[in-house]
Amino acid sequence: MILVYQMGKVGSANPYLAIKKTSAGKAVYHVHNLNPEIVAKIWDKINPTSEGVEGTTETQRTQRLIDHIVS
Repeated sequence: MILVYQMGKVGSANPYLAIKKTSAGKAVYHVHNLNPEIVAKIWDKINPTSEGVEGTTETQRTQRLIDHIVS
């Protein structure tokens, strides 16, 4: 998984599109902030059937995504 995290209005779509084009088979996400709601949505997309996701808080899903990225 590749997460393109960049502030908006600075041409951030260009690096995202280039990475997406050259990273076939990998999930590439483009975000402008990492608030818990956004991170939870990304986590749910990459782990839709993950055990224990339902009923967890956005903070717990945020931590799982961070652990997933770091590992």
